[in-house]
Amino acid sequence: MEISRMRSSLPLEILLYFNARYSTIFYIFLIGVFIYKFSLMPYSLHIGICESFIVLLLGPVDFIRIHWARRGNLTETQAFLLLSILLSVASIVGCVYLLYFQAYLLFPEQIAVYAELAFVTIGAILVIPTSIFLYNKK
Repeated sequence: MEISRMRSSLPLEILLYFNARYSTIFYIFLIGVFIYKFSLMPYSLHIGICESFIVLLLGPVDFIRIHWARRGNLTETQAFLLLSILLSVASIVGCVYLLYFQAYLLFPEQIAVYAELAFVTIGAILVIPTSIFLYNKK
């Protein structure tokens, strides 16, 4: 009888579990903050539409990133892990835009975006050794 060894990463799975919960709360909060800012602050129409599009695009990208990272980790499939790294880059770029380039930034929003950026960065850092370990499995 052959003993099966699980090669998935427990720290990555724990981080993805908490990241999925935080991301849901984060995007609900972010949409609420944008509605608040659009109603009280003097946004020009094209800037408001562009920033709304970026916020609405980051939610599905982050959901797919977390889903593919979990799937790649649990099924020990390197392709899903590498795709989640590519989506991590997109999420990091979106967070950097929200922190430094948007028209108005509220302090609670800044704290929430820094926390999301930390989750995404740590997740990408944990996915890299997991992917290398799965590649060496062959």
